[in-house]
Amino acid sequence: MKRPAARYTPAMRLLRFLPGVLTLAWGLWFGGIMMLFLAVTSLFDTFDPDKALAGTAAAGIFRRFEFHQLVLAAVAVGAATVLRVSSAGGARRLTVLLVLLALAAGTALVSTLAVSSRIEGLRRDRLTDTPQFRRLHGLSMAVYTAEAALLLAAGLALPGAIAGAYRLVRPPPDSTVTDA
Repeated sequence: MKRPAARYTPAMRLLRFLPGVLTLAWGLWFGGIMMLFLAVTSLFDTFDPDKALAGTAAAGIFRRFEFHQLVLAAVAVGAATVLRVSSAGGARRLTVLLVLLALAAGTALVSTLAVSSRIEGLRRDRLTDTPQFRRLHGLSMAVYTAEAALLLAAGLALPGAIAGAYRLVRPPPDSTVTDA
């Protein structure tokens, strides 16, 4: 007796699509922060005698990156959350990934809302040679480094988490799958 064909539900189709969205968001986010490090370092090396000019140029890069990272953080955390919530069991890898992404998103929020705005205010007021600016700059570097480390760890956890996520949306092995 032939079994009826199993069909992917709309929810199953979404769950099959989310790992790709998650991987893309993570890759753009992690790649963006690495490019930020390279670009800002290059600016200060290129304009070495004129730190004010390099700082002004770097400020524009940071402003654009902050928007970029917050959007990608929301997409990555959202996709990982949906995958984790929809998992039945054995979702430890998805939980680890979600925690790492949430922590990285938290560092992005701290950097954007608490640190960068204060640095930008001091830069606008031409107070870049003050102890307060140096302290905030050091804090900013530590926060960005922590974010990059968390994203690297998330990237290492990503393949295992995605493999587990794909297991969650497979129909029974003895059924015929149609996309109808």
